[in-house]
Amino acid sequence: MNLRLTLILILCGGLLAGAGLIYLKGRNAGIAQERPRTEAAADNAAARGAEAAGERQSARALDGVIRRQRDDAAVLAQATQQARSAPDANQILPNDRAARLRAADVQLCLGAALRGCQAAAPADAIPGG
Repeated sequence: MNLRLTLILILCGGLLAGAGLIYLKGRNAGIAQERPRTEAAADNAAARGAEAAGERQSARALDGVIRRQRDDAAVLAQATQQARSAPDANQILPNDRAARLRAADVQLCLGAALRGCQAAAPADAIPGG
């Protein structure tokens, strides 16, 4: 009976070892099959993270531009009000000073390459110029 029991145990051990090897082979095949999907998902997540960071940076830059525009508009409104309420606001501008201001406007427009800037036009093409 000992011989029969030993053979049964060896046979069961062999079957368990074979089943374990088949299981490990299938598991390794599954891992190899899933690896490209996992890598693609990781790359996709990294790309989405970079997009989100870019969107945050763009939003901060846009907020800065809007804030500067708002500040510039406030300064311009204050300067305009001060110019309109100046003691000499209604006096006629001397011709030499008007020519200097027009030349400065032309230089500003040419330097900034503004579209539709009338100061870049010849002096006789400007209404009232």
